Amino acid sequence: MKIAKPVAWIAALFAAQAWAGVQQATIQLPSTSTSSPYHSVSLPLAVYAQAKDSQLSDLRVRNAAGEYLSYAWLYPSAAAQQQLSLQSSSVPIFPLQSTTAGKGTDLILDVEQSSDGSVRWRSQSSVKKVDEKVDEKVVVHSWLIDASALQRQAKDAHTQSYLIQARVTVPESFQGVAGFSLETSDDLQHWQRLSSHQQILQLRHQNQSLQQLEFSLPAVQAKYLRLRWDQASTAPRLLGVQLDAQLQNWSLPSLLWTASIKPSQCDGKTCEYVVPRNMPVDSVRVKLAQLNTVDKLSLSGVLESVAVDHHHLRHSLNPLYVLRHQKNSSKQSTEYDHYLRNFQAYRLQLDGKEIENDAIPVNGSSYSKLRLRSEANHLANAAPEIQIGSMARNIVFLARGAAPYRLEWGQDVQQGVAIEMAMLMPKQADAMGFSSGATVQVLAASTETSASSATTAPLKPEDKKTAAQNKWWLWVALLGAVALLGWMVWSSLTKIDQENKSQP
Repeated sequence: MKIAKPVAWIAALFAAQAWAGVQQATIQLPSTSTSSPYHSVSLPLAVYAQAKDSQLSDLRVRNAAGEYLSYAWLYPSAAAQQQLSLQSSSVPIFPLQSTTAGKGTDLILDVEQSSDGSVRWRSQSSVKKVDEKVDEKVVVHSWLIDASALQRQAKDAHTQSYLIQARVTVPESFQGVAGFSLETSDDLQHWQRLSSHQQILQLRHQNQSLQQLEFSLPAVQAKYLRLRWDQASTAPRLLGVQLDAQLQNWSLPSLLWTASIKPSQCDGKTCEYVVPRNMPVDSVRVKLAQLNTVDKLSLSGVLESVAVDHHHLRHSLNPLYVLRHQKNSSKQSTEYDHYLRNFQAYRLQLDGKEIENDAIPVNGSSYSKLRLRSEANHLANAAPEIQIGSMARNIVFLARGAAPYRLEWGQDVQQGVAIEMAMLMPKQADAMGFSSGATVQVLAASTETSASSATTAPLKPEDKKTAAQNKWWLWVALLGAVALLGWMVWSSLTKIDQENKSQP
């Protein structure tokens, strides 16, 4: 019984030391939080370094009493944060003549594409020739409609423009019905049928009029439209065309960026960069070392797999050989180079301003290293630096019990795993919503990761000092407990030996 108590005390110290290895962060709720018990928290990049995996499957939320709290992942990208807007614009039109009467094959030789994609006449003589034909009331079999301006307005990669309606203007003197078909193209060379058997009409009788001068487009993305009359001899001349487009813009989640990372090794053609452990790579910034430099680079990620070779042990019949040599089994590490994309990198000084290439979007996987390869071998004396961006991850937790609330990770436990948002927030609670703006203060982290996050509070020097003192105190207590246990065992054995000698 005398030994049992110290053994139990030592076991408690071991448990305390294991608990000290868990990474923690406190959650400070905003003072303006609503009456709802649900709160959202934005996680800092420092969570990934000691987490079990890049999915943060070991993340847990606790209250002051140590109870696990229910939480769910908040996915803003799945909500599509989609913004819709309508835009109308009058677009240029060009009359086209057919090469062979009756066959309806258009000859687009007098127009050409400009550098920005818009259509223009090849020369002034072409414009004069068309004006003369229009004056002579030459039959126009088809019309080219330049919609490239609406596509150029969607400059952002996350914005798309869809044509949904067209309105035409015809002379007031036109009376009748004109059928037509529509085709689309992006290069003026290859055309695809969009619709057929459509018609416009304009009729007047006894001070009453009937017009149908607009028609729907099936949300098409195209730079150019071609309108072909079914019977060009009875069709009107188009005076103008106005297109309506729907712009769709997706607001992607914000990115958290690491500090600049220098290459771990670099030669004339390839540079390697170590990626922080478990961090998903959603975007990469590449900063060239010298001004007025242009280079074509390729980016790839390195995946590692480690396998232990037990082949020679499986076929041994001597169990002693297996026991003695199993620790010498060789570990084989294999690297897989995963191609990501090619891009053009530049750093230029233009009009007193420095401009650089945009960030490179990546697939969000976790890599051990990133590799940059240069086609021009410019990496030998001027290795670029990179920054890694990872999408901000947010959770919503249900507060229960007393504050302060804390995050924990780095330990494999079964309780407190994430649940579905629908299970966490019933419809009644969903109508009330949750508070946002909570700050996170990391208390214990063996690896520091720099990130520009507005919701992450910096670690104070006194907190670092306190954490370090607590860890040293635990080690001293553990060593003292081991020494005490050894002394007690030695004393017990000595006493037993003396009692054996004293017996006759």
